[in-house]
Amino acid sequence: MADVLWTFLPEERELVPGETSCCLIEFFRAELHTHRIEEGDQFEIREGRRVVGVGRIVKSLAT
Repeated sequence: MADVLWTFLPEERELVPGETSCCLIEFFRAELHTHRIEEGDQFEIREGRRVVGVGRIVKSLAT
């Protein structure tokens, strides 16, 4: 997703393999994703074609 802003909480820092973190994901065009993302869904974080992380939606702040 190129239309996303990631904010790692509590601070942005490099993670080592196996380490976990929380992040806030904000979409620049949220209307495209509102009904496509649900709590429990899994996702990948990519740098180009390379997967650099995986995650799970824990809570949605969508209004």
